[in-house]
Amino acid sequence: MRAALFDLVVDHGDAAYCLYDADEAILWWNDRYVEFFPEVREILAPGLPFLETVRPFLRQQHPDHAEPDKLQPYLDMAMRRHREEQGPLEYQRASDGRWVELRMFPLPQGGRFKIWRDVTARQKQQAVDHRLFDLLTTLNAGLLYYGPDGQLGFSNIRFFSELFTALVIKVPTLRQRRDRATYWRGFASVFVADPVFTALTEEVDGRGPLAQTVMLQTLDGRWVRIEEQDWAGGLVSLWVDVTALKRQEVALAESQAALMKANARLTDMAEHDPLTRVFNRRKLLELADAGIAAARAEGRAAALILLDLDHFKAINDRHGHQAGDEVLRAVGRCLRGAVASDVAVGRLGGEEFAVFLADTTRAAAAVLAETLRDRIAALAFAQGQLASASFGVVELRPGEDMRSMAARADLLLYEAKRAGRNRVAVDRD
Repeated sequence: MRAALFDLVVDHGDAAYCLYDADEAILWWNDRYVEFFPEVREILAPGLPFLETVRPFLRQQHPDHAEPDKLQPYLDMAMRRHREEQGPLEYQRASDGRWVELRMFPLPQGGRFKIWRDVTARQKQQAVDHRLFDLLTTLNAGLLYYGPDGQLGFSNIRFFSELFTALVIKVPTLRQRRDRATYWRGFASVFVADPVFTALTEEVDGRGPLAQTVMLQTLDGRWVRIEEQDWAGGLVSLWVDVTALKRQEVALAESQAALMKANARLTDMAEHDPLTRVFNRRKLLELADAGIAAARAEGRAAALILLDLDHFKAINDRHGHQAGDEVLRAVGRCLRGAVASDVAVGRLGGEEFAVFLADTTRAAAAVLAETLRDRIAALAFAQGQLASASFGVVELRPGEDMRSMAARADLLLYEAKRAGRNRVAVDRD
């Protein structure tokens, strides 16, 4: 029974076998041996010296040394291994690229018994594993693996040494991880103590991977994105240097802020009178039209105050246009300071201004006009000249628009001028 089982294993197993006597000659082999070494098929016979089986193999392995004198050192080495070593030895065949594992066992009465196995698949997997390891080692990212016991099992030392200058040495906690707070407190000499980092160091009973990705800034100005997850009973921590990306984001945000600021300036220039800083004619009419439409829709009152500076031409003629500009700027400041921020105040042109008042009656508008008249009359200037203004006040009528309101207010304004100036004329209808 044992002999039958032995024959079955020898004939159908995946290994090649060969038996040598004390004189290094072949006594026996199985069929798999010939499959492994087809180069000896034609010469294989009992009593064949070991070196004669090696010679065809070496000629294939070393084609540039096929001459007897050049091949002899390799034959000597093969004989030494045959006599002294047991293995396992692994080598690749030049003829077919297969990887073979050899084990050799000395026999009590002398001689050797050898076993070969094809380990090509294992070698390929090891090659893949080595390439993957090399990739992880040179990866432009930090990879840490902590086992179930919290001990560091793998780290991309190149990344961390380049990023943090021998971080593994300076931060011993990198090599062991228990609870998160203790772990991250060990990085106090690396990261800026901003709210994100501080929160990591103050967690209570925090274990396992981070709940979410974090962005931390190093003391030398770098930015690192860190994300973690459970893996193989432990956890994997991936660190990526995103400094360039962060700088791009900052630059983009600064550009957007500058663009928004520039747009705001352009809008301001498009809507405001550059001298007096109140709304220009176009914007004032736009706001007034919108206010009138809303007043009609909601059934509310609206009023318009029109004012024109008195004797303004005389100020320009007597003191020059710079003095006239000073008066206009002062009137603009006076108007802006006397009304609410949501009231539309604008310069229609020259020395003429308007104030549109939503949800305001004629009486309330007249009170405001008197206030404005008093304040303008009280303005003082370096040249000593006085300024005053005449006013026309109207309330919105059914079906009326801004232009018709302005036309009625303009008539009242000149009525005030004819009556002596520096006064308010109010629509009595």
